[in-house]
Order: sequence, then C-alpha cells, then structure tokens
Amino acid sequence: MPLPKPKRKEAYTEYVARCHKHIKRNKTAVKGVHVGRGKNRKLHMPSLTKKIGRAWRAGTKNRK
Repeated sequence: MPLPKPKRKEAYTEYVARCHKHIKRNKTAVKGVHVGRGKNRKLHMPSLTKKIGRAWRAGTKNRK
C-alpha cells in the first residue's frame, strides 16, 4: 500500500503528519522505510522524508 495522496488545499506539514500516522499504523505501508526485523523494527527517517517529498511533488498537478 503506497503513501496516501495529498488532498486538495492541504498544507505540506499536514500531509507529512498524515503520512506519519499512516506508516505507524501499518508497518508494511511503504517499502524501505523500516529497518530491522521483528520487534526491533524502527522507522528510517531520511528515506521516509524523501518518499513523502516525492509523493508531494507528484501530486502538485492534481491539487490545483
């Protein structure tokens, strides 16, 4: 399941918060965001922010 798409007229900070909630709820939501195995799984923030930024820029055409 990929990242949620940005909503119309949604601020970037709101979109980031929504993506964080989505990923914390579902650990298999986005590939390459978690590091480790089992209970030792942790979020890898640099790759997560990169993916969020990419999804945000991809959705700019649809938000106008």
